[in-house]
Amino acid sequence: MTIYLDDNFKGRELVGRLRNAGFKVVLPADLHLDGAAAARHFEGAIRQGAIVLTKDEEDFRDLHQLVLTSRGNHPGAIWWPTQMIGYATCGQNI
Repeated sequence: MTIYLDDNFKGRELVGRLRNAGFKVVLPADLHLDGAAAARHFEGAIRQGAIVLTKDEEDFRDLHQLVLTSRGNHPGAIWWPTQMIGYATCGQNI
């Protein structure tokens, strides 16, 4: 499974934990999307066949609804409230 981490996630700890759990991880820098709008991140993730992992629940909920309304599809989006769920168990929680 491929996970796209949007710009809300900084640092390498989560990347390492996800990779150790067997996930392929794509970062904004890999797609030249550092600092891009949420819609561009979502588009990049869709092109990679990746599920978006984000802290930005509202924007991605709206983008998800837009895709469904237009009769499209996407691999998914996961809202990760890191203030409630740390990185230590990320591999098991996804």
